[in-house]
Amino acid sequence: MSTPVRLFPMSRPAAPATLHAPRTRLRRFLRPVLPGLAGLLLALAPIPAAAAAATEAAGIVRIWPGYRTADSFTTVGELFGGGERRSGRILRRSQPDSREGFYFLTRLRLAEALPAAEVRLELVLPAGPNVVTHRFTLDLPSGEPVLHLGVTGSDWPGADSRPVAWRLSVQDRDAGPVLVQSQSALWTAP
Repeated sequence: MSTPVRLFPMSRPAAPATLHAPRTRLRRFLRPVLPGLAGLLLALAPIPAAAAAATEAAGIVRIWPGYRTADSFTTVGELFGGGERRSGRILRRSQPDSREGFYFLTRLRLAEALPAAEVRLELVLPAGPNVVTHRFTLDLPSGEPVLHLGVTGSDWPGADSRPVAWRLSVQDRDAGPVLVQSQSALWTAP
């Protein structure tokens, strides 16, 4: 009769003591120091986040350009005789009495409010190579406000038209330097 072969030994052979000696000394050293070191690391963790927030105090999260009809702005309240409700939206049009046109739905990121901001929208239209500039003055709250900037009425050629290139920038009306800016890929093309 043959003896059974064990594929998995029940116990491991003991390792020589010299292999574990340095690890044991390190553990003995770190055991009293580790709680204080962990607290120090947790205390220092917000510093890189604060530095990153300072460098990204203002920015453009995303811009969604697109054409909108006047009916897309009609609310239920208007159907019952009320006026246009903005419901917390920041809505500016190149011609305030006309709703239909090309809009730039823009989400900003602002660490501080801008009580006197100027949003400049520069466009190159299909009709020619000249740059058409629209300026919108508004108060921007801190956080991530959403802007609806529309080129409406006779300022926009029609429903089938798209801008060839565009650039959107935000600056303080009084200070002058551009805080944030975004542009289409063709804006810098020769």
